[in-house]
Amino acid sequence: PGLVEAHNNLIYVHQFLPDISLEEILDDHGKWNLVHALSLRGFERPFENSREPGRTLTLGFVSPDFRSHPVAFFIISVLEALARENCRIICYANQKKSDPMTERFKALSSRWRDVAALSDDDVHGLIMNDRIDILFDLTGFMENNRLLLFARKPAPLQVTWAGYMATTGLTAMDYIIADRHEIPEGSERFYTERVIRMNDSFVCYEPPPYAPPVSGLPALTRHYVTFGCFNLLCKISEQVIDVWAEILTRLPGSRLLLKTKELSCKSTGERYLSLFSQRGIDSGRIELLGRTPHREHMESYGRVDIALDTFPFSGSTTTLESLWMGVPVVTLPHETFAGRHSLSFLSTAGLPEMAAADKAGYVQIALDLAGDLPRLAAMRSSLRQRFASSPLCDGNTFARYLMKELRIIWSEWCKA
Repeated sequence: PGLVEAHNNLIYVHQFLPDISLEEILDDHGKWNLVHALSLRGFERPFENSREPGRTLTLGFVSPDFRSHPVAFFIISVLEALARENCRIICYANQKKSDPMTERFKALSSRWRDVAALSDDDVHGLIMNDRIDILFDLTGFMENNRLLLFARKPAPLQVTWAGYMATTGLTAMDYIIADRHEIPEGSERFYTERVIRMNDSFVCYEPPPYAPPVSGLPALTRHYVTFGCFNLLCKISEQVIDVWAEILTRLPGSRLLLKTKELSCKSTGERYLSLFSQRGIDSGRIELLGRTPHREHMESYGRVDIALDTFPFSGSTTTLESLWMGVPVVTLPHETFAGRHSLSFLSTAGLPEMAAADKAGYVQIALDLAGDLPRLAAMRSSLRQRFASSPLCDGNTFARYLMKELRIIWSEWCKA
């Protein structure tokens, strides 16, 4: 019962359940806090940080993903911009691998700390000695997290951001960074943290420099529409397949391309083909692709006309990559944070009409797009430029707004 890793995994996979609610997610995380974290509040020590609202702030960031990883692509431009603001940045790297992206994080840091081999108690001491004013968790319950470090409260203010898709449930976590799409007004009660809402999306995206140019619309030369989804298979439930099968049934001749690392396994692919076959969709209309190097993965979007998002757990990096490669994404938002990533990104990129209100609307959006190839081709040719000029790629503006919000919460702590 006390095995923290198993409990981490349990509450994470619950978020893929078709009918999971915000209330259930809050309850899951609250129980984890009660079992594993609450007793660690006894490690708290008085903070010696100077209570001056206007002074240079020291920001700490804890992550195993200061490398070529989705989280890094979400935050690198923001941290580089923050480093030019009135603050010091210290990165606590809980990782053993490094790459050129790691070097960028090291370059922006006032101090770099390798902490993968250190205990939570030791890292707690480092953070206290570094006099971190605001400490960021960039992992949540994902792999190699240090939530039990945060449970010890080594910094006056603690913020969770970018790497997870729900409340942490920790009473020691003070804030969560979101936006009006991820946590709409009225949903705050399902988060133990206070909500910091960004003006636009809750992250910024830096596309990989090796992303190939946007290709022409495949349907114009193939004479059939190819739908696609590159999300993890655990997001593709039978209720998702029901909706996709309806789209394929109502648009004879169309195809579906599924690509994800799990489909490198032949028997897994056969199982999914069987699920479509049970719904009357011939396996010849479904193409399955497995793991490839990331550049080839990005090139594969050139074979897709329309991306179909998963629900209730939507795409995140896959949605951003689709848009960067000129492929519009049809999404069905859910009430959970994990179910609203695509809504946030599409709305910020100026495509809110791609978000459906229900399953019938999702089907209709997909069919309407497929039935208007000139519109689809125009979207494909303009999407990358629209994306690049949107707030999704504006790390400087994001950093200025975030710094303003951090100044507010820091001033509140200074007065407390």
